[in-house]
Amino acid sequence: FPMILTLSASATYPSSGFPNPCSPVAKTRNFDTLSVPQGITMSIGVNAIRYSFADHEVTNAEIAGRFPHLKPGFVENKLGVKHRFILSPGQAVSDLAVSAAEKIFSETGLARDRVRLLIVCTQNPDYQLPTTACLVQDRLGLPQSCMSFDINLGCSGFVYSLAAAR
Repeated sequence: FPMILTLSASATYPSSGFPNPCSPVAKTRNFDTLSVPQGITMSIGVNAIRYSFADHEVTNAEIAGRFPHLKPGFVENKLGVKHRFILSPGQAVSDLAVSAAEKIFSETGLARDRVRLLIVCTQNPDYQLPTTACLVQDRLGLPQSCMSFDINLGCSGFVYSLAAAR
């Protein structure tokens, strides 16, 4: 299911050797650019997480009914999964990503023009091209300067996406 994170970043300047135009005393400021000059460290934190599920819920009993060799309690006992959500006809991954992102904008007050990076991690993109991230960027009205790309991974995708955002 699409999960949207907002990240905050700050840059920490070394105590000497780097001119700070804002103040000779200040060591940290909000980080609003994509380039990190040498000697500066950057940290990123998660500010908010929102998610969106597909419309159609499928239970283990339904799955077991379609696959007679599968015992009804097997999936729940082995994986802990009681049900899953499946896209309805006409529904796409981008719809879920846009829904989750709209929750971020409405519930946190994040301004769309402040978004600098959009990563969509999915094994089921809407199309081969354009990337789902570009579709989401357009539908959300994010700036054209917002870097947007897909990461095609499953279970490890969350960790890889966080690393790529850093």
